[in-house]
Amino acid sequence: LLRDYRFKPITRQLSSYWFESIVMSDLVHLGLRIFYFQYSTYALALCKYSIHKGLYSGILSVAGGPSVKTFRQKKCIVFGLLMFLFILPFHSQELPRAVLEAIEKLNMIPFHDPVQAVDFQLPGFDDQVKSLGDYQDKLILLNFWASWCGPCRAEMPSMQALYENFSPRGFEILGINQRESKTIAQTFMTQNNYTFPTLLDSRGSVGFQYGVRSIPLSYLILPSGRIIAGKPGAQDWNTPAVQEGIDALLRHYRIGQ
Repeated sequence: LLRDYRFKPITRQLSSYWFESIVMSDLVHLGLRIFYFQYSTYALALCKYSIHKGLYSGILSVAGGPSVKTFRQKKCIVFGLLMFLFILPFHSQELPRAVLEAIEKLNMIPFHDPVQAVDFQLPGFDDQVKSLGDYQDKLILLNFWASWCGPCRAEMPSMQALYENFSPRGFEILGINQRESKTIAQTFMTQNNYTFPTLLDSRGSVGFQYGVRSIPLSYLILPSGRIIAGKPGAQDWNTPAVQEGIDALLRHYRIGQ
């Protein structure tokens, strides 16, 4: 499993969110999850933080740090060390330090090995089919959501505020509604005065391509179409730190200039 896993440029980039759930599961479940990610077009980045987290826990236990009492905790440390040994040698940092610092402010997980986003075509509320390429030359926050999803609803007001602040500078939020009808999604957006573009993935096919297993799930995409960060779960997108991070990325990549 590890031999196949380390050579998968996309699937070795699982997020710390999935990493923690993997290493805390049964060994058989670990194999099944890795098998799943190998056949999913996208999964989030298994970032350096995750690997170092496992290594740090192992060092603490060896050095007489916090005691590790349960078999499950021991297994977490073992797998953290294995991930470090098998994956880190194949792990190259292509992102500049300024970009990594900006991503950290966004509270997102960096893709140290950026991958090309898969283009897609989906209809909007006006029934016109649009593709990811239609938003080229912009910094895109691609967000998978649904109106029934509580965390999605919780984060959307802050997303709207962020969109209003930075859309004139070349920043775009592109919502991908998951498996809901046009009427339900459009009514939700209209009632809450959300104005950022939304496309309808009624069959969930695009979500499957992007490794969506739970929502909300967000990706940060450069004008070149390369994904540089991901974020599983909801958060406040309009904090001063997030605003600083978006501003830094727009200036670094000279977007909107």
